[in-house]
Amino acid sequence: MPETTHQPYQVIIADGLTKKYGDRTILESLDLTVSEGEHIALVGPSGCGKSTLLSIIAGLNSQTEGLIRVFGESDEQQRLSYCAWMPQKDLLFPWMSVAENTALSLTNRHTSRGKALKKVLPYLERFGLGEYADKPPYAMSGGMRQRASFVRTILTGKDLLLFDEPFGALDSITRMDLQNWLKGTLASMNKTSVLVTHDVEEALILSNRVVVMSRNPGRIIHEIPGFFSSDLDRSELAAQEDFVRSRELIIGYLRDAQDPQYGKQTGEAPGTAPDDGESDMAGAASKNGKED
Repeated sequence: MPETTHQPYQVIIADGLTKKYGDRTILESLDLTVSEGEHIALVGPSGCGKSTLLSIIAGLNSQTEGLIRVFGESDEQQRLSYCAWMPQKDLLFPWMSVAENTALSLTNRHTSRGKALKKVLPYLERFGLGEYADKPPYAMSGGMRQRASFVRTILTGKDLLLFDEPFGALDSITRMDLQNWLKGTLASMNKTSVLVTHDVEEALILSNRVVVMSRNPGRIIHEIPGFFSSDLDRSELAAQEDFVRSRELIIGYLRDAQDPQYGKQTGEAPGTAPDDGESDMAGAASKNGKED
């Protein structure tokens, strides 16, 4: 009998997704699929609708046209039930201890305070925060606070993790350290993730696939493989020739995407890479029209 290959489950399916606010189109005819266990990154010019797309996936926003399904569900509340959102700011409450902050996702689901705190302690130890469990958030560095925010995110138990510029407010050294940390952490977990970032290197390091969006209205214009499966750390990886080539390729696509006539002049279809020989290298948000 011929061997049968396991087809990965499609966690996210977006088909012809369009989002409008009045006469303004934020996303236009966007198609995207994300497989179970895959990590993708969204990059594009400011205002192209990356965060709007993330909020629609999470069920925090609704599309104007088209189809969106998460784990087969199109209903907004059902989509939200599958998603955990980690924003750019850690949003830790200063009057609560680190353990109490990270336990919020449990206590909000009616787990008793005692049981919730007992459950979070092994996670804080695992992620190097055990000694800060009883301390306030301001006793930690920015990078540690983001790690605490990540612990709170994964304790939701959700299978789809959504990251909206999670390291954007950090200094470059802390950011690089956390990129290595998050990559290793995600590799040890059976999760699917979508990362919104303006940092091309971060996108390549933390994804299996980088999705490049056009300027507003947002469309997918290219997809480039990422380097999530590489065993090299960030500094070593950034020096590799194929990584540099992919980074420059994406930067070139982003420059092209700034042109309002992009696609009209070339006749390119959205999501189609030019035949240049390199195309095979590839919580909460509000409903107020955030369009990063």
